[in-house]
Amino acid sequence: MQRMARELNLSETVFFLPAEDGADVRVRIFTPANELTFAGHPVLGSAFVLGEALDTSALTLETGAGPIPVELERNRGQIVFGRMEQPVPVPEPYEETDALLAALGVPRSGLPVEAYRNGPRHVYVELASEAASLTWSIANRMAPSASPTESFSSFSSMRERRRKPAVS
Repeated sequence: MQRMARELNLSETVFFLPAEDGADVRVRIFTPANELTFAGHPVLGSAFVLGEALDTSALTLETGAGPIPVELERNRGQIVFGRMEQPVPVPEPYEETDALLAALGVPRSGLPVEAYRNGPRHVYVELASEAASLTWSIANRMAPSASPTESFSSFSSMRERRRKPAVS
């Protein structure tokens, strides 16, 4: 499956398999680089396809992160909306904070640098201002990703906005 996902070179490729633990269908999700235990958009998109094929409005998909119940809504017989219950990601410390901050060219993060997994691993850094966040975001989009299995995101908090005087 990994070889097929690498060949297709899509952001995610989903494979449907017989369920093993009481769900309706087992899904495995791959990027060109690795398998993901869960990814929201591919799971929800799979539910649309499977809901149509199985002619159902409720199904449970078995993922590497556990069973995901999905409810589908129809309008004139066509699936138009899906609602799923998914695992809540748990923040974990990021082990290479100093190296990441140095690579970003910033002295510190306003909050602890944390990672969480909700499919791919996401790492969050709070930058000092909206301008710093925007500058970093543009530079990051122009450069190729350093890691095919991690996503780096920056943000500036509302604290910056609260410090500014209101304009009337």
